[in-house]
Formats: sequence, structure tokens, C-alpha cells
Amino acid sequence: MNPSPEIHRRLMYILFRALNDARSLALGGRSAQVVELTDAVENLPSYMNNWHDDSLEAIRFQLRNYEGKFPDEVGYSHFLESGPVPERY
Repeated sequence: MNPSPEIHRRLMYILFRALNDARSLALGGRSAQVVELTDAVENLPSYMNNWHDDSLEAIRFQLRNYEGKFPDEVGYSHFLESGPVPERY
């Protein structure tokens, strides 16, 4: 089973944003936050390749856990369901 094309596109965008944000955080010397961010998104490819009924909820949990630790940063879970995701990035 695979995620829907829309969810797949949103997950790829979240991974793209997280990688870019991790680079910016690292350049700013915020290595502890880089660790938390990469922990939140490291399993996205595995979920995408091994999609199950509960995958979306597990991803949402991981993203919201990160957001709870860094509430003033990017809200990745927003992009999971309703946030605007560009066609090209």
C-alpha cells in the first residue's frame, strides 16, 4: 500500500523543508534542534515505502512532538494536511 499522491507530495515537501531548515539551524549553531528535527523526519522515507493505515497518525505524532519542543519554529504538521505546498520546490 502507498500513500495517496497528495500525501506523498506533502511528505516530500516536509522532508525538503526539514532538510533546508536543518542546514540553516546547523549554520546558526543550533545543533540540539537539528538533532530533534532530524529525529522527527528521519522515518518519512520508510513510512512512504511501507505505508500502513496508521502511518499518517505516526507521522503526525512525530511532527507534533517536534513542534511541541520548538513552538516558534516551522509547523511541519500544517503542511501534512492543509498548508500550501508548492507544485515545484
